Amino acid sequence: MELIVKEIDEIRFETDPVHKSEKITKIFKRLVTNLQSDFQTMAKEYETMKQFVTAYGKVE
Repeated sequence: MELIVKEIDEIRFETDPVHKSEKITKIFKRLVTNLQSDFQTMAKEYETMKQFVTAYGKVE
């Protein structure tokens, strides 16, 4: 997120609206792509933890 804030801060000085919009689109497209990937990773980790907790609960 810090990198995005820095990039957005730099874009505000862009005078060409088309170039500015292209840069903003590129930044947020990368953010959304990374969020999707992070969510998939977190979902896998959650399932692993859920299975562990469920198995541990059955042992007792």
